[in-house]
Amino acid sequence: MSTPTTSDVHVNRPLTNMSVAYMQSMAKFQADNLAPIMPVSKKSDSYFKLNKEYWFSDLMRKRGVGSRAILAGYGVSQDSYLTDLWSVGKSIDDQVRANEDVPLNGDRTAMKFVTRLERMNREQQFKASLWGTSKWSTDITGNASVSAIEASSTLEQWNRSAATPIQDVANLKIVMEKLTGFDFNVLAIGAPVWNALKSNQEILDRISGGSTNGSPAQVTRQLVAQLFEIEELIVLNSVENTAGHGVTMTGDYLFGKQGLFMHRDTSSEIESVTACRTITWKQYAGNKNGTRILKWRDEPTHSDVVEIESAFVHKIIAPDLGIFVDQMIA
Repeated sequence: MSTPTTSDVHVNRPLTNMSVAYMQSMAKFQADNLAPIMPVSKKSDSYFKLNKEYWFSDLMRKRGVGSRAILAGYGVSQDSYLTDLWSVGKSIDDQVRANEDVPLNGDRTAMKFVTRLERMNREQQFKASLWGTSKWSTDITGNASVSAIEASSTLEQWNRSAATPIQDVANLKIVMEKLTGFDFNVLAIGAPVWNALKSNQEILDRISGGSTNGSPAQVTRQLVAQLFEIEELIVLNSVENTAGHGVTMTGDYLFGKQGLFMHRDTSSEIESVTACRTITWKQYAGNKNGTRILKWRDEPTHSDVVEIESAFVHKIIAPDLGIFVDQMIA
């Protein structure tokens, strides 16, 4: 008498409660966080700028009996923007949808797919427009020598044993404050820089004071931000396939060994200043983010299409409120 085997009593079929999907967390995309959103009604327009050079002088004078107060003024200039409209879609064929096994759901997955493509595009456009040398008023270059930030715009690379990032940040604040009257409150760095910064001895010495064998010091972004006396330390760790779409994955960080110090103002005050903005075409998209998702029928191919549109531009508003550091680590 034969005994049934495991293959006799079970036929393999797809699980209904899981699938494998390499989707980056939406939290990895930081472009709109670094460049606060400014919704606008028109695709292109101009805006006023109150010129900086008029606001940093002592013009008051003593006024005698019967005399008039001295009159002062300030200059006004203009700048402009032009939003771009980006789009991408995912087709869902009727035959494919009808033949799907649970837990696959082409409509649900298409939505997640196009929204992540839109986030990746914003990240790429942020990098192209705001991340790099010759974009901001101040560029600093990392090297193997002792930092000479004001003298020669150089910084000792933060992965070197003698590097002093806390002192470097303090000196960089002086540079911006002398130039603008403001200091930076945000630092954005590539993931490789963060990995090096966590091991820097100056940082460890400040954080490890209360650590024990059972409770070792934890170097967090919040703690380092406090040491730097800034509001937020942002680690840019989104990943792209550098081999190209659909080609075997060659992953790399979108942002590498650089950093951007910037003054960010998220308020809605009309008379305010911030380093950069994400200007979004609200009138077209119908929302402040400048994005809209459409689902439309492509009857000749018997398919539905999930499409996302994104109307925005990353714009440097005040180039002197940003300091870009290249080659921050070796």
